[in-house]
Amino acid sequence: MSKRHLLMWLLMLFLLAAPFVAADTIDGLTGFSDTAVGAALITHRVWNDTIKNFTARFNTSVNVGGTIGHMLGRGNRLRNEFVYGTQDTGGDINFQVFNGTGWGNLLEVTSNLTNGNSRAFDIAVLNQSGLVLLVYENTSAPDNKIMFRLWNGTTYSAETAIDGLSAGGEVKFIRAVPKPNSNSVMIVTLDAGSDVFAVLWNGTTNTTVNATKINLTATAITATSMTIDFAWETQSQDGLVVYGIADGTQYRNFTNNAWSVEGQFFNWQPSAANGDDPLYNQLCSDPTSNFIAWIGKDNDDDVNVAIWNGTAVEPTPTPPTEEATTEPTTLTTSGISCAWETNSGRALFAFIDSNVDDEVEFVIYNKTGWSNTTLESPARTGTISAATGANENLRLIPNPVTNEIMMEVGRSVENVLYMIRWNGSTDWIQPTNKSMGTVCNQAADPTPCFSYDWGKSVAAAALAATAPPNLTVEIGDDAQIIWNLTGSGGSYFVERNGTLFDGPRAWTAGQEIIVVPNTFFLGLWNYTLFFNQSDGTPGTPSTSFVRVVDTIFPNCSQLTGFGSTTLIKKTITIDGNTNDWAAILDNAVQVRTDPTLEQGDPDQPGTADRDMTKFAYTQNQSHLFFYFERLAKGT
Repeated sequence: MSKRHLLMWLLMLFLLAAPFVAADTIDGLTGFSDTAVGAALITHRVWNDTIKNFTARFNTSVNVGGTIGHMLGRGNRLRNEFVYGTQDTGGDINFQVFNGTGWGNLLEVTSNLTNGNSRAFDIAVLNQSGLVLLVYENTSAPDNKIMFRLWNGTTYSAETAIDGLSAGGEVKFIRAVPKPNSNSVMIVTLDAGSDVFAVLWNGTTNTTVNATKINLTATAITATSMTIDFAWETQSQDGLVVYGIADGTQYRNFTNNAWSVEGQFFNWQPSAANGDDPLYNQLCSDPTSNFIAWIGKDNDDDVNVAIWNGTAVEPTPTPPTEEATTEPTTLTTSGISCAWETNSGRALFAFIDSNVDDEVEFVIYNKTGWSNTTLESPARTGTISAATGANENLRLIPNPVTNEIMMEVGRSVENVLYMIRWNGSTDWIQPTNKSMGTVCNQAADPTPCFSYDWGKSVAAAALAATAPPNLTVEIGDDAQIIWNLTGSGGSYFVERNGTLFDGPRAWTAGQEIIVVPNTFFLGLWNYTLFFNQSDGTPGTPSTSFVRVVDTIFPNCSQLTGFGSTTLIKKTITIDGNTNDWAAILDNAVQVRTDPTLEQGDPDQPGTADRDMTKFAYTQNQSHLFFYFERLAKGT
């Protein structure tokens, strides 16, 4: 390795932070606030996918200082870690990390929110880089912004504001949904004044796409429950947002960074007594298509389901008719959920019937039909618990690799969290250790003080760079050389014919490296990308050749003298000394003068009143040279 390359690699390594390394790979993790141990702690159990069971209970988290209400955990698909957020009854929001062996990195981001029953935060794991976006409200004081930080596996970034995501009221609910095959995230907020806002965060440390920022509605039906949701179409990467207003679930499309006009997604057909106001809306994306599942619940405890087929709400096959007697709606729990099997194209819709509240009812959609024509008589999971109480909280979490789906259920009275598993075929399986432990009160306004997610499931892509095609470019035209890097991220630089041209710069997994070549010099030029991974592993350099040509007439290679093909080609030094023009000025075919009147000459006849000039030209391989001399000044 040359000294120059060694210095470049050292500089690249200096730019990179040390990678996060964890011990054991965790298949899945459920965290919960176990009141028997400590309401301000996260107790956890690990899912072992080999034996299909949960381990014994562990309690090693950092104390958050208050009784946990809302809890949300996200597993990182690219590295062995789980990031959990909690909002406690004192209005504090805290984040902490489980790295496969223990908890740490506690960070309190706010301590004065007014309502511990809201969930004014969300966590999004970026699909390409594995960075974790933490989005949250940080004050109950009136303003129009929320905050975010990034977790890179080692440290948190500084707090950064995103303006224009509130009309001034405290933000009560936040959704942050990562875009497939991208590092972008859609952020949707619901504030205390019932305003719903959205903006696309573009995957960098401090940038949102301001053109995408929108006030979706100023009249959401509620500010006290999760009536907002967003989902991406997996193949097209277009988006769909839903939100509840009086008597209807509304929607907008998000295509090419632009929002459609508002339309009605579902008409709740209001009754004369209470109306049918959609307090809860939930969307789920099919990993195999552009289909999106929707399930909603209104203030009359009615549940409905529908399918977005990538273009519109699907009219056929006809969805099942509604279930009108589900478990009573509260401010903090809906008792509904949906999920797609990862590989089959089947969606499951689950809900809790108040008449059968020791089981969970569900229907299945497979793109050609539904398992039931009405939600009043669906399939059931079997008894989850025979103890006194009722199923209240419910959430489905699909396995990102197989067709398995985990279900978490919080029960009232006994106040216990249960976990059961859909086997990806026909049955709900109840693990031996299905009872996780006692949790927060699941009776009046039960909060989901627990959260499960699957663990690392995607191996980091092998370190490589796609080979861009060689280019032939007209002199002076715009061009781009584009490499796509795979791996965990690192640094790179580009050389042009062996000389540093660009960099060094950092890169993240899946990032496009775009280099604009110099096209102002004729000839064949090689551009070579040198890159490495954050652990120092070098990638194989990748080269693209750019040939700069001049084919447009007149051009340098086709230039001839006046009336002759005899042309002296020469490189001229621009230094004020015209001696190197001597031979050219003696070659009549390369010289033009203006000693007499010609057509179009603005001067009057006679040399005494003329501005006489001499013009000459020549060329080398890449340049045209021009000579201009005033011979005499007219009167």
